[in-house]
Amino acid sequence: KEIIEIALEEVNRASNTYNLQVIYQQYSYLSNDVFESVCASLESGVVGLVASGTSSNVKLIAELATNFHIPTISPSATNPFIKKTETTDYLLNLMPSDYEQCKAIFELMKEHKWKEFSILTSADDYGINGMLKLQSLALSHGFKVHDNQQFAVPHDNEVDRALLDISAELDVIKHSLSKIIVLICDGWYSPYIFRQARDMAS
Repeated sequence: KEIIEIALEEVNRASNTYNLQVIYQQYSYLSNDVFESVCASLESGVVGLVASGTSSNVKLIAELATNFHIPTISPSATNPFIKKTETTDYLLNLMPSDYEQCKAIFELMKEHKWKEFSILTSADDYGINGMLKLQSLALSHGFKVHDNQQFAVPHDNEVDRALLDISAELDVIKHSLSKIIVLICDGWYSPYIFRQARDMAS
């Protein structure tokens, strides 16, 4: 949050020439909190939104903003099912979709001839969409998926992420004898997963 506030201060200082001001609204993962934050932004008279967060939250933000013809730019939404419709006509996604990301991962696996692997994903839209696409690509190219494990996604805060326990899922994959494991989840969870995987290997 402090970094964002410093960045906003610098942007606003440089934007005086254009009579432009950037404001910051923080919201939790809860839908009603997202709704209230967007309404507060719209009431302040914004002419555009930059919305970071899960694809579900970005979709909600874009639907609200579109009603007022306010554009929403998202650097994080990747759900391939979020497409421009009448309710999200003012949404611009900067990130490639889950499907495109998995296609890139699979190209890397083909390059290294990693034809047998296991998948570990978060049990949310991002993880499930990625898993389905990767399984489909593996099947169509004669690759073998040894095992597929999903873990429940904790609340989006540092305390709950630190309590993440995927030892059971990692143990199943460990006994599948896979040498290649594809992890599909939000980057916030990666350090905790890597730490648990390292501890199990030692």
